[in-house]
Amino acid sequence: MADKLQRQQNTAMRAFALSNVMVGLESTIVATVIPEIIDDLHGIRLMSWVLTAYLLMMAVTAPIWTKLSERYGTKALMVIGTTIFVLASITEGLSINMYMLIVARLAMGIGAGAMAQLPYVIYGTQLSNTKRVKAIGNAIGAYSIASAIGPLVGGWITDNFGWRWVFFINVPIGLIMIWLIVHNYHEEFVPNHQAIDYRGALSLSVAIISLMLMIQELGEQNPRAILVAITAVIAVVIGAYFIWTENHAVDPIIPMNLFKNRSYMAKNIMMFFQYGIISFINSYIPMWGQGVYGLSALLGGVILVPSSILLVAGTRMVSPLMEHNSEKRLIRAGSFVMLFAVVVLVVTKQTSSVWLLAIAGGIFGLSTGVVNGTSQVAVQDSVAFKQIGPATALNSLIRTIGSTMVLSILSLSLNTTFKHAITDNHGKITISQLNSISSSTSAADLPAKLVPLLRTILYQGFHYLAIWACLFMALSILFTYLDPWKKRKELEKTGDK
Repeated sequence: MADKLQRQQNTAMRAFALSNVMVGLESTIVATVIPEIIDDLHGIRLMSWVLTAYLLMMAVTAPIWTKLSERYGTKALMVIGTTIFVLASITEGLSINMYMLIVARLAMGIGAGAMAQLPYVIYGTQLSNTKRVKAIGNAIGAYSIASAIGPLVGGWITDNFGWRWVFFINVPIGLIMIWLIVHNYHEEFVPNHQAIDYRGALSLSVAIISLMLMIQELGEQNPRAILVAITAVIAVVIGAYFIWTENHAVDPIIPMNLFKNRSYMAKNIMMFFQYGIISFINSYIPMWGQGVYGLSALLGGVILVPSSILLVAGTRMVSPLMEHNSEKRLIRAGSFVMLFAVVVLVVTKQTSSVWLLAIAGGIFGLSTGVVNGTSQVAVQDSVAFKQIGPATALNSLIRTIGSTMVLSILSLSLNTTFKHAITDNHGKITISQLNSISSSTSAADLPAKLVPLLRTILYQGFHYLAIWACLFMALSILFTYLDPWKKRKELEKTGDK
């Protein structure tokens, strides 16, 4: 009987890893099929919403799913979240216009919030420390590889079956995952019957959506000041109301005493910056290969392959490394290696071999695997056991905001470089041409005499981004030294919970 239960638990853990694959794929796969969707549904002005609606709702709903799981259990909510994800996938594939597609993307993001968040809560509350480290490593590796190969998979499916099958393919996988969870996951939990903090959930959602919209708008080439101001005011006012609500709630969505936990918050801020840099590597390195070196879209994606493979290797190393090293030592050492990889990008010249990008990405991926796997465990170890759920959800939210904010700052920096280049060249080049040079397909239609100049300008823009990434990485490392590195037993002993 014990062996059967163990086999079922192992199968359930694989199903949760599969949920990370689905969520990771969906975060990047759509970028490849956007041109076909726009051509079919005629909605270029709404294009950005197709990309951001999913990520936005996934980030906003993560803390809410966590709180609901305390009352209804993770098993039931994983099934509900995956069902929403599957139904949204069907709706996306059947969409007849952009509005229908965007609403379906919002719904898919809600389901993905459960699929991305609840497995980490399960690892923290249901598994022993050794199994937890391994499970978290598997989840991070699955998500990262899926995110990296998303554009390649999306391109292949679109070329062979059409863009709608990029969404339909989720249906059989999701149904298999539901079946595996229902028949193999056995949960033990005591339901929390306290009143659900609906005011906190609503105000948190509004504040985060406003903040994310403001950050997204700031990253545009010509941000609209009025929209930035309105969303900023809403985020501040509703955010203040959320804090007031949580301080008076019987069972808050996010306990405010988490923000008083110096060790926990230092790790959050560290990961805020690091996840922004991870997004920089994944978003800009393929573009660097295409725009500066003239590689095809496929080869531009191949540059990230060493990073993805070695990231998985890094997460696999966490468990054996933690047997002989402290969390602090692993995270600090790995962070310095991450910094070294970004420095390699800074010193990479326009005439350097393109393989230097792949090498830097590989070094970054390996060290990131070690740091992320260890950090996820360290975050859960730095709070009281009863707060693992909300602490994990808040960490997920902070990481998402970090990715979005850092990418917006980098986007603003790149747009500033482009504007200065246009001014310095007295209008001989246009912003449209600078955007086109970053794509191997569009670059072929540009005037041949302008291509070398455009590639140089793009290189300069990426060089500045690498410098920004170095600064953010240094700030991340700084917080590993500001962290008092208190663990659960110490916190409970001192009463600092």
